[in-house]
Formats: sequence, C-alpha cells, structure tokens
Amino acid sequence: MSAIQDSVPVPGTVNGDTAAAAIAAAKPAVRLTDSTLRDGSHAVAHQFTLDHVVAITGALDAAGVQVIEVTHGDGLSGSTFNYGFGRHTDAEPVATAVQTVDRAKIAVLVLPGLGTVENLREVHGVGATVARVATRGSARSVLRAGDQRLRV
Repeated sequence: MSAIQDSVPVPGTVNGDTAAAAIAAAKPAVRLTDSTLRDGSHAVAHQFTLDHVVAITGALDAAGVQVIEVTHGDGLSGSTFNYGFGRHTDAEPVATAVQTVDRAKIAVLVLPGLGTVENLREVHGVGATVARVATRGSARSVLRAGDQRLRV
C-alpha cells in the first residue's frame, strides 16, 4: 500500500484501532443538568413564583435539558432564618415542575444535616426522580453516617 492508502481510516475504527472505536462508541452521552431554579434562586432571595417554575422548566424541557434541579437555593429544608425563607414549600415547585415537563427529570438538592429522608420522600411523592447530595469534604462523616438513610 502507498502512504496515502495507509492513512485512510478503515470504517469502524478510530485511527485504524478497532479497540479505540469500541471505547469511543461506549462513552455515555452528555447529560445536561440545569440548576437555574435552585442555584439561581439565591439571586432572587429564594422568591421564584410557580409561574417562574412553569416558564423556566417549560423552556428547558423544550430545549432538551434532561435534568432540571428545583429546590430552595440551599436544598431541601433550606428555607430557614439562616439561609433565607423561600416563597413555597419544598414540594410545591417540584410538583409544578413535574406537571410542566414532558421529558426532563426533576431533581432536588439535599445537604446532609439539613435535608432529611422525610424531605426526600415528600418530593419523591410529587415526582422528583433525581436527588443530588452535596457536602463539603470536611463533612464526610455526616455523609457516611447518613448515606444509608438517604435511600428512599
């Protein structure tokens, strides 16, 4: 073969390597997650309305975002004097988001030591299907102690 023929890729390979092609094909697709209705609530003092939830989740779902996080900015049970009171209970915006979307999964944030298993059960009951657990490295012992209880 000539040098030009040697450089032509063979179908089903990556640079002539069938193993690399198999690895490339097995890579999971990118999953888009949006936290506007959780992290973005800090910017509006945790006062998103249910109309905001409908408008934002509807637009994100239409755009193909697969996971939409909907909770108080500090997660489940974050509506407190210390973190700022939210306009709604944890379940209200989650239920509204679930009713609005056609394809997206609705997620919540839980911080061990703040959110509880009961909070998770409540939002799961209105349709949340993803829970993201967030903690600082210095709080690993809290997470370890609570991880069995986080199974809903």
